[in-house]
Amino acid sequence: MHGPSLPDREPDQEVDIEWTDRARQMGARLRQARLRVGLTQEQVGLRAGISRNHIHLLETGRSSPTLEGNPRIRMIYKLAAALNVPPVELLPADAGVVPATLSSTERKQRSP
Repeated sequence: MHGPSLPDREPDQEVDIEWTDRARQMGARLRQARLRVGLTQEQVGLRAGISRNHIHLLETGRSSPTLEGNPRIRMIYKLAAALNVPPVELLPADAGVVPATLSSTERKQRSP
């Protein structure tokens, strides 16, 4: 089952919009977990081996697939370990949903 497409947008724009929403959701979840355990951004960064500024970028959703702030799986596990929470707790609620569209780069990579 595919999610609804956004009208009058190119596929790459849809992926960017979906990423922005997910980045904000993940950032909010990261911040909630951090505050729940009573740690500062700096403390989480030290525990996870990530700069305080990077934690800030993640929490505010100002990362994107093309920026260094893009959280990789390894980073999500490091953050989860630093907060003593399961990694899934940091992911957006719809993390298991695959976007209906692919970026032009992904389309090129998948074509024979």
